[in-house]
This record gives sequence, C-alpha cells and structure tokens, in this order.
Amino acid sequence: MLQLFRTNQLFVALLFVPYLFLLRAGKWWNDSGAPLTDVLEPSGGGIGGWWLRGGLPGPDALWTTLAVSVLAFLISQTVINNRLTGGLSMFPGLVFLLLCALLPVFDPFPPALVAAYFLLAALGEAFSLDQKKNLDTRVFNLGLWLGVASLFQSSLLLLGGWAIVALAIFQRAGIRSILVMLTGLLVPYWLAGVGCFLTGQLNTFWSAQFSGGFGLLHFADGYDRFIWIRVGVFAGGVAVVLLSLQSYFRKKIIAAQRKTSMVLWLLGGLIVVGIFQENVGYEHLLLVAVPLSMLLGQNLLRLPARWAEAVHIVALVGLIVLSFMAR
Repeated sequence: MLQLFRTNQLFVALLFVPYLFLLRAGKWWNDSGAPLTDVLEPSGGGIGGWWLRGGLPGPDALWTTLAVSVLAFLISQTVINNRLTGGLSMFPGLVFLLLCALLPVFDPFPPALVAAYFLLAALGEAFSLDQKKNLDTRVFNLGLWLGVASLFQSSLLLLGGWAIVALAIFQRAGIRSILVMLTGLLVPYWLAGVGCFLTGQLNTFWSAQFSGGFGLLHFADGYDRFIWIRVGVFAGGVAVVLLSLQSYFRKKIIAAQRKTSMVLWLLGGLIVVGIFQENVGYEHLLLVAVPLSMLLGQNLLRLPARWAEAVHIVALVGLIVLSFMAR
C-alpha cells in the first residue's frame, strides 16, 4: 500500500481524502448511525477563530478532512520542489495525515488549520530567500503570511523570531530586511484592527489576539483519556528527528541544507511558542505536524521498503483502532 505514495503524481494526492476517512473510521458513525463529532472545542485561536465560528455550511468534520488532505498534498509538493529529500514521494503528506488523524480536532473546524496554510506559505517565502530577484517583496511576504497565520493562532506572532533566523540562514538579516519583515508581520494586525474598530469589535480583537491569546504553560481543559498516547507519539517523532539530525544534511546541496535548517528551526520555534500560548491544546500539535511531517517523511523514505511498509501498517491499524476506542 505504501508503494502507491512513492511518486509525485497529482492523482495519487486524490487518495489522501479516502485515506483520511479510513484513518478516522471509528469517528464517523456511532451505534445509532448518527455522525460523531469531537468533544473538544478549539483553543488558542485569534480573531480569525471568532470569524470562523458557525461560518461553514455543512458538517465541519467534512470540511476539515478536505482541508487537511489538501494541506498534506501542499506539504509534499513543498518538500519535492525544494529538494529536501533524496527522492520523489508523497511521504511527507502521508505522515501529516497520520499525525492529524491522531488528534481530535476535526469538529468543530479548527482555526489552527487555516493558520497552518499561511504558515506553510511563510515557509515557502523563506525558502525563496536564496533568490536575489524581488528580495524585499519576499521578505515582506514572509512577515505578511506569519501575521495572517497569527490572526488564527495568536501565539504564532512570536514566530517573528524564527523569521529573523531564516533571514540569517540566507545571510539576509540586515536591519533593512528585518524592518521590512516586521512591517509585513504587522500589516494584517493593522488591517484587522481597523476592521474591528469600524464594526465595534475592537475589544474582541484585543482580547482574542493579546490579553486572551498569550499565557505561560497554560493548558486547555477537557483533554480526553488518550492524551498521553497522542502527545507521546508527537514526542517520539521529535525524538526521531533529533536522532536523525545528521542524516537530514547528508548528500544535499548547500541550498537544501539551509532549507532543512529552516524546517528544524520552525519545529523548535513552534514547540517554544506553545509554552507562551494561552489554553494550548491539540490544535497546536496540528501546527507542529507541518514541519515534523516534512522531516519524518524523509526518515520513512530512507527506510528499506519492507521496514517502511511495516511501520506504515502499524501506524494505520493503530490509528483505526484508536478512532474506535475514542468514540
């Protein structure tokens, strides 16, 4: 089955949707035949979370499934286009689906998923910093996409520090470039603030983005009984990344090594950001899954075919069983 994803063909990405449905099989129907929903409310969202509430037609779980599948494809394409792996495959997207299926964040629709799209866009702009053409535009867009992402997950504003590291990796961290990036980072706040002021929602904007968006080791209430399994898998994934650091840079050109460094710094930045987020919940792990899947996908690709298939089958069966146990 894993062999199907050892390609970069677009039609293979269409399999992501039924594959994710399979991973969450136990969450779709209960004994009476009615669709099930996740019991945990989204946490940590900024003003974008307020805008999204009740705004999607139809079942939120369906929209989330489609959005996660598309994002998985975009993650795989980002890895392929930037030559972060030694071969062409959809493994990074596949790993992203496996990590997301582990989290009860599909219903209601999580604002963090929208933030993940803009976070990936910011990473794409960071990858393009090695190009001298339109450099100021790329630096501005790097800050802009991070700013928009933080409107849906307020603590991501702190990733401005990661953006400065990204500039430094490509030797672009001059005062001018930093100021251009910070300008892009603040533009979405200015536009959202003006919009909320004109509609009488300025207090809501301030509460969602600042006073209610940041804390220190403040975790959301209402975790389910499988929290240690979910968090443990992510912790194990981070441990695998730490043990594989040297392999990520082996036999790669300088540009690919720099981009890999950016992904590693992003992973570390997201873990640190979670410490300063108010009501940090499972949704933050959804964001962590973006850089983590890019790295673990490389590990899966380097494994011998039989071992890779075995790991995949264990993960697949384990998640299906967990979906039924967590009903």
